[in-house]
Amino acid sequence: MSFAAVRVHGEIAAGFAQNDKISTLTVQFRMDAVNDILQRYWPSVASRLMIRETIDFGLEDTMQSLPSPRQLTCFITIVREGSIGGAAKALSLTQPAVSRTLADLEALLRVKLLDRSRTGINLTPAGETFLRYASSSTTALEQGLEKLAQIRSNDPRAVHFGILPTAEPDLAPRAVAEFKNLHPEVPVTVTPGTNSLLSRLLRNGELDFVIGRQPATDEMTSLQFEPIFTEEQIAVVCPGHPLIESYKGGALAEIDAFPFIFPPTGTAVRRSAERMLIAAGASRMSNFVETSSDQFAMAFANLTSAVWIAPRGSVLTHLEQGTLVALPIDGSATRGMIGITRQSDVPLSPLATELCRIIRKIAPDT
Repeated sequence: MSFAAVRVHGEIAAGFAQNDKISTLTVQFRMDAVNDILQRYWPSVASRLMIRETIDFGLEDTMQSLPSPRQLTCFITIVREGSIGGAAKALSLTQPAVSRTLADLEALLRVKLLDRSRTGINLTPAGETFLRYASSSTTALEQGLEKLAQIRSNDPRAVHFGILPTAEPDLAPRAVAEFKNLHPEVPVTVTPGTNSLLSRLLRNGELDFVIGRQPATDEMTSLQFEPIFTEEQIAVVCPGHPLIESYKGGALAEIDAFPFIFPPTGTAVRRSAERMLIAAGASRMSNFVETSSDQFAMAFANLTSAVWIAPRGSVLTHLEQGTLVALPIDGSATRGMIGITRQSDVPLSPLATELCRIIRKIAPDT
C-alpha cells in the first residue's frame, strides 16, 4: 500500500482548515483514503479540488526529486572505472554527457559525491554512503526486470541453488532427481562452492537457497538458516594405506608423515579439522593442500597417500564402495548443523519451496 506525505501551505490551510491558527498542515495517509480525508475536513467541493491539486503537485515534485536510473548507472560506472573518461567509454557516451549527468545528480542531491583531480576521482564521505544504496537499488531493479521478463515470456522459473561439499554427492542429486520427476520442464541449476562464495551469490539474488553448513556470523547479513541435520568430519585414506594397520586406537604419531587435504583456510570446518587431528596426535600439519573440490581431493589422495579430512556426507559413497577407508579418529567434536540458507526478506518461489520440502524429506535423521 503506497503512502504520501502532503504539506498544505499557509494560504490554503488558513482558508480551509477548521483551525485557522494552523499555518502549515502535514497529513500522512494511504492513497485510497484521500477523498475521505478531504471530505471530513474540507466539505466544500471547490475547497477539495484546490487541496487535491496541491496534493498532486506535491507528489509530482517528490517524484522529480528522485535520481533517475541513468544518473545512478552513470555514478556507479564512474566509480567502477575510476574516471569520467573510463565511464564514458563503458557507457558509449561522450565525456561531457557523463560529466553533465553527474553534475545533475549532485545538484539533485545537493551534495558533492566525487572529488575530481588529475589522478582520477575519489568518493567523498557522502559519495561512499550513497554508493552502497545506489548499487543495491540498481541490482534490485535489474532483478525485478529479469523476473518480469520471465513472466512475460511464460518461461518456467528455473530453480538455482548452491551446495557445499556436504550435500554434493548424495543429498542434492537425490533431491533434484525427485524434483525433476515431478517437474521435468523446470530447469535446475546447481552451483558448488565455498560458504563465502555461495553466501555472496545468495545475497545478490543469483541463488534461491544454499544447502550446507551455516555461514559464519559476519556472512549472515540478510540471510536466515534452517537446520535440518547434523554431520561430522572424518579422516579418510585410500585402501591399503599404512595408517590403517598402524593405528590401533591410541595416539596416531605417524600421521604427520603424510600430507593432509584440508578444507579452505578461514572456514569453520577447517578449524574443527585441525582440532580433530591435534587430538589424534598430529603436531606439525605443515604438509598440506587445501581445496573445496572433492574430485581433486580424491585424485590427490590416490596419488600421494594423503589423509583427507572431509564431511562424512561428501565421501559416503566412496566409503560404501570401498574406494576410501575411514581412520578410527574421533570426529564428534567436529559435528555441525547442515541446513538450508536463504534470503530472510525474499520469499522463495513455489518451485524452490517444493525442492526445499523434498530436501527436508530425504535428509538423514540425525
